[in-house]
This record gives sequence, C-alpha cells and structure tokens, in this order.
Amino acid sequence: MEFFRRSPLFFRFGIPVFSSPDNFTALQTMTITIDIGGEGSNSEAWNVNPSLVKTVGPRAGTAIPRLIQARGDALPFADGSIGQVIVERTPFPRTVAREVARVLAPGGRVTLRHVRIPGRDRHAAAKQLIAGTVSESIRQSGTQTYQETVVVTR
Repeated sequence: MEFFRRSPLFFRFGIPVFSSPDNFTALQTMTITIDIGGEGSNSEAWNVNPSLVKTVGPRAGTAIPRLIQARGDALPFADGSIGQVIVERTPFPRTVAREVARVLAPGGRVTLRHVRIPGRDRHAAAKQLIAGTVSESIRQSGTQTYQETVVVTR
C-alpha cells in the first residue's frame, strides 16, 4: 500500500507495477530506466524532472516527453523497484545518491556522467552510498571532458 500512496503516477502513466490491481503487496521490480533531471535525450528513459518544460537547447520551453514530475532527492518509487538510473549533467548531492541507492533493485545499474573537474570526484557520494561494483572512465566529447561512473548493485 505504501507504494500506491507514494506513486499514483504509475497508474496515470500506465506503467505496470503490480501483478494484480487488487494485490498492492505484489510489487514487481520495474524494468524501466529513469533519467534524473532528464529532458528527453534518452529515448528509453522516463524523465524525472520537477519542470514541465525543457530548460536548455533549441527546444527550451517545449514539453518534456515521458515526464514523471518529481525531484531527485524525493523519488516517487518503492524501495528496490527501479532497474536503471541515469544522471547526466544534473547535480548529484548526497541526498540524491541516497534516494538512488534506495530505489535501485538488486542488480540495478546507475550511470553518472558529469563534466570533469580536475582534482574533484563528482561521483564520490554515489561510490560511497550505493553498494555495488564500480567502473569509472574519463571520456572526451568534442571539447568537453567528462567523468563517467557506473555502479551495478549487488
């Protein structure tokens, strides 16, 4: 019942959450991908964003597709219910890392991509708070250098 109270969005968006509408305790792990702060660049992801419209790029002001209006530090999902989380170019403080750790299912994956700041690990909170196998890399895209961290939960 807790999941239903926290997440009426799933019924509105038609994402299957329960094996039976009469059995709210039969929570199934969702195989969805969420993009925290996303504005539609990941076509397979549901975009978790407090804004209704895109804020950057040539399409600023247009509606964010596949939107779940929420904040990264208060995700409207049950514990251990999300298969994959993406966070790119969106701030990733400890409060968001704790929420991501809470909602990721066992074997779930979080991918973090942020512009690299030499001498600073922008993904330290994730590596500290999300238990799992960590892989890290530094990538180049045009003139930008960014840090990528992937954590697969246990």
